[in-house]
Amino acid sequence: LGQFDLHNIQTDGALSIYKSKIELDFCQFSDINAKDALNVVMSQCSIYNATFERCKGDLLDSYFSNIFIKSMEATRIGKDAIELSGGMLTGNHISLINVLRSGIRVSESAKVNLADLYFREVESGIYSSGYSNVYINRISLNNVERGIEMVSDNPPHAEMNLVGFNAKNLKQEYMIQQGAVLKINGYRKKAF
Repeated sequence: LGQFDLHNIQTDGALSIYKSKIELDFCQFSDINAKDALNVVMSQCSIYNATFERCKGDLLDSYFSNIFIKSMEATRIGKDAIELSGGMLTGNHISLINVLRSGIRVSESAKVNLADLYFREVESGIYSSGYSNVYINRISLNNVERGIEMVSDNPPHAEMNLVGFNAKNLKQEYMIQQGAVLKINGYRKKAF
């Protein structure tokens, strides 16, 4: 499935949502060739019991939207699994396996509050830039290049708090720029 293109109107998602409220329950997305499997713009989107597999681009690309996820599994994602620009992401029970870039990428004052995450074979577990605020309770990373990346050039800086952080086969636990705040299991990490 690819993006919509008709009479010079084009969307980025196999499913695009714009200024709407939507609930997806027991959905399966597979063999997606669009830029994004799910593209959400200035909307409210709730996802329950969803499966995503073999997505060429991003799994979920959200712009200034409120996203709630309860139970989602994804495998073989070609770019970022979840990309959030502004807005809010909440939820629990998210499993991401074989993601080419970031498991979760947040920017532009986005707020994230998640629990019970499992990432395996991901380039970057969580990538945060700009002033974003991330809180995660119970995250497990396995066979990941970089667990956490934080880029925060100008104040106010990004903040991230991970409780119940568990990592195995990690090449680099974290990489943060000066000014960004990262706490893992109660301990503040130093920028380098």
